[in-house]
Amino acid sequence: LLIHDATIWTVAKDGILEHADLLAVDGKIVAVGRDLRAALPSGTIPADAMVVEAAGMHLTPGLIDCHSHTGIDGGVNEWTLNSSAQVRIRDAIDPDDVGWYRELAGGLTAANLLHGSANPIGGQNAVVKIRWGRPAREFPIADAPAGIKFALGENVVRRKGRYPGSRLGVEAF
Repeated sequence: LLIHDATIWTVAKDGILEHADLLAVDGKIVAVGRDLRAALPSGTIPADAMVVEAAGMHLTPGLIDCHSHTGIDGGVNEWTLNSSAQVRIRDAIDPDDVGWYRELAGGLTAANLLHGSANPIGGQNAVVKIRWGRPAREFPIADAPAGIKFALGENVVRRKGRYPGSRLGVEAF
């Protein structure tokens, strides 16, 4: 894929490049700069590369949603316990949720999927690369740091009849 003549926001020391190109081969960015067709050695750009003429358009790195509940099949809360640290969001990823498609269209490329805030200690998170049309097993990023959802404040005490029932109880727990 060659994106030609775009305004590229590198989010790096190069800053914003006007009238620049981006070359991606096999899904990896291999070059960014001005007039890559002339600047790169012959054969670097595959003959069958799709070329996007992007004059007047802006290209930015993908966005990451650090707190998402998208594509979690069956809900995001385990209401029955005050600690459900044993549940894993990765076991409930729905790859067919249309929300993934919408997020990709809006520039999101990755997300941190979190358990809800119904209990003080929720479930284990899943950091995912959004892959529309791919199976759920391909979403989790293997080397992403593990995490767990902790919730404090009002969401935790909305459910009555279970400890903790107050913010004091949340703090004590």
